[in-house]
Amino acid sequence: GLRLLGYTLLGYAVAGAWNPRLYAMNTLALVSLLLFFGAYGNYWDWRLHGESNGTQGAMTRWRLNDLQGLAVCLMPLGIAGAALWAARQAGLSGASLGWLALAFGLGLAYIGPQLRLKTRIGGLLTTPIVAAVLFLQGYTAASHPLSLSVMLFCGLLALFQCQAEVLHLLDDRLHGQEHPPYIEASRLAAWLRRLPRVAFWGSLG
Repeated sequence: GLRLLGYTLLGYAVAGAWNPRLYAMNTLALVSLLLFFGAYGNYWDWRLHGESNGTQGAMTRWRLNDLQGLAVCLMPLGIAGAALWAARQAGLSGASLGWLALAFGLGLAYIGPQLRLKTRIGGLLTTPIVAAVLFLQGYTAASHPLSLSVMLFCGLLALFQCQAEVLHLLDDRLHGQEHPPYIEASRLAAWLRRLPRVAFWGSLG
């Protein structure tokens, strides 16, 4: 789950407005949120589908019941809240906070038991959208203004993450993990060939 942090770090680099304290606190908040999503997602993968994963293993080792296990999953949110408060004191922009709130809401919708977009039509697009949003969160952290070229760059990042998601779904099928039932392996393989071509011509444009 921490792989998505790379998009925020890329946002810092592209913005070029160096603020060590702000970026350190913002990064700590994002690491905490991504750790929460990893643990929380594993919790529901186990509860809803019986998958063996890190959260289930930790609950077994520590002899935690369901409620205690869920409470442990929520603990990183406290660190994230404190880090965000410190980031705001260091100058985190309102726009960046808004992008982070959007990413948080999409993440909950993707893995939570209520909507669980990861098993629905269109769910494949959630993570690419979150990747672009996290890039924008890092880019605007120090109030750097958006431009058309930056928005186009976000589109290319989303295409890159789409390819990663297709590979992830194919891997899930090979290992018998949960996957959207409407997506056939042959269709995924076809998109795996198409997406690099789309990204190439988009980059030229």
